[in-house]
Amino acid sequence: MLLLLRAARGVHFTPEQLVPPNEHHNTIGGLRDFESRAAERYWRAWMGLDVQFAPASYARTIPGHWRVFASRHSSLSGGSRLAVTPVNALLNFGYALLSAETLIACHGAGLDPGLGIIHADKEARPSFLYDLMEPVRPVVDRLVLDQIQRPFRRGQLWALPDGTCRLDQDFAASLGALWLPTLRREVVPVVERVASMLRRARITPEQHPARKAEKMVLTGACPECGSHVRPGRRFCSAACYQVWWRINVQGRISVEGNQKLAKLRAEGRDPAHGGEVAKRRSAAVSRAKRREWMMLDDASRQVRIRTAVAARRRHKDAPR
Repeated sequence: MLLLLRAARGVHFTPEQLVPPNEHHNTIGGLRDFESRAAERYWRAWMGLDVQFAPASYARTIPGHWRVFASRHSSLSGGSRLAVTPVNALLNFGYALLSAETLIACHGAGLDPGLGIIHADKEARPSFLYDLMEPVRPVVDRLVLDQIQRPFRRGQLWALPDGTCRLDQDFAASLGALWLPTLRREVVPVVERVASMLRRARITPEQHPARKAEKMVLTGACPECGSHVRPGRRFCSAACYQVWWRINVQGRISVEGNQKLAKLRAEGRDPAHGGEVAKRRSAAVSRAKRREWMMLDDASRQVRIRTAVAARRRHKDAPR
């Protein structure tokens, strides 16, 4: 966390400035509280950061709230999503790239991205990714700070009708090509170190119920192809493990999931329709349509508008 604080414009904070000395943060809840206080101080150090635009004819058309960093929170979502300023759009993009690289490294190290330790476990959220990303977030912040030292040019940013600030597709692609190698180089050692720490941890069956499961007997032969395996290994190769997993584990999980889904649908609680799912699907469709609209040229937009107006008139004039 102190590395994160040092990334912001050279501002330094000591632990005593963030948390009173008589408080002991030796629990996960205490660590979360410490992190929230540190994050508040950290983003406060970013306030007032100037953003430049060029040329002058383009700068005159920029909304006023784009010119300075005021908050990490978005007025549209109440959080960091749906950025309304260029700096927040760059931060969100950088963290998305870091999340992708962390996921790749996580799978490469054999870690489950969904089993969060500091971040709470939530369904369909890779909580462990956010734990692993924390030490590398300052790298993203430094890349963003370096980027905004250069003025934004016409065509690099777009303002959507709902006020969201988005990076242009070509501009985002060029940033991704520059940032991804750096993020990959920084996050892989972190993931490998965490994986090593978890492998060395001594956990009793009472502390971790998953340890109670019956382990596969080491016979010295691959259970899939029967070939000889090295001592301490269960499979001769990753390919054999993937085949064994699909036959013995993935099929069972699929059957159990289909049975649970059929039960929910029989009770009238289909998780794929209605309720929160319908809201998320509607929001996703709206975002996709806005992105499609942004990519159209002026002529195509005029055709779309004329077609929609003609359809509306035909509907209005139709006999009822």
